[in-house]
Amino acid sequence: MYFKLGDYEYKMSADHYVVETWTNRKKFCYFLIQGTNLKKTSIILGDAFLRNYYVFHDVTEKRIGLYGDYMLYHGSKFNSWDYMLLAAFIIAILLIILLTI
Repeated sequence: MYFKLGDYEYKMSADHYVVETWTNRKKFCYFLIQGTNLKKTSIILGDAFLRNYYVFHDVTEKRIGLYGDYMLYHGSKFNSWDYMLLAAFIIAILLIILLTI
């Protein structure tokens, strides 16, 4: 399953949105995606989707960014190494902040 948001395409494989469990020796599957009665332009990205991505909150610019292995960007001037370096830089900054607290 793919979600396209802007120029980005986000992939979710079945093991990301279906959970199997056993109860009284019976197997059950739970579908972790739920429909809503929101406007067509609205979408709620829940835990089943977000657990596969790093989520960046930019409070100053009032925006949210996503990064992960299952993400494709169409028309990018950057390659995947640029994004990996950016993610490593952000993680390093977060570690420095956490270690100084």
